Amino acid sequence: MITLASWGMLFGTFVLSAGLARVRASQWPPDGIIGLDAYLPSIATLALILSSVLIHKGYMRFDKENLKEFKFYWGLGLLMGVFFLALQSYTLIDWYSKGVRVSQHLYASVIYVWIIIHGLHILGALGGLFYKFKKPKSAASLQIWGWFWHFIDLVWLAMFPLLVF
Repeated sequence: MITLASWGMLFGTFVLSAGLARVRASQWPPDGIIGLDAYLPSIATLALILSSVLIHKGYMRFDKENLKEFKFYWGLGLLMGVFFLALQSYTLIDWYSKGVRVSQHLYASVIYVWIIIHGLHILGALGGLFYKFKKPKSAASLQIWGWFWHFIDLVWLAMFPLLVF
C-alpha cells in the first residue's frame, strides 16, 4: 500500500504539472507539432479496462483445487495487457516516425515521458501477473498484484484525457 501511495504521488505530480502546462499554454498541441491521434490510444484504453476486469474475474475464481477458470480469466487479462502495451508502443513509434521529438516542445516531452514511464510500469506488472499465472500460491499474493494492475489502470484513465484530448 505504501508503494502504491508513493507511485500515486509520483503520477499525481505528473498529472498536475502537465495539467498546469496545458492550462497555461495558448494552444495544445502547439503549432508545428502533430497531435497524438486518439484512435489507437482509445482502443488501448478499452483493452486495459477489459484486462483489469478479467484479472479481477480471475482472482475471484481462484481455487487451489481447480485452477482452470482462474487461469482462463487471468490469462485473458494478461493478453489484453500485452495488447495494450503493443498498441501504445506502436502509437509512439508511429508518432516518432512522423518527426515528433521530445526536444520540440513540452507537449511532446509530456506525452513521451508519461507513456514510456507508464509502459515500464505495465511491463513490470505484466511480469508479476505472468509469474502469478504460472505459480498462483495464495489469494493474498494474487490480490496484491491485482491491486497493482488496477492502480496502473486508474493512473492511465487519469492520464489518457490529458494526453489525447
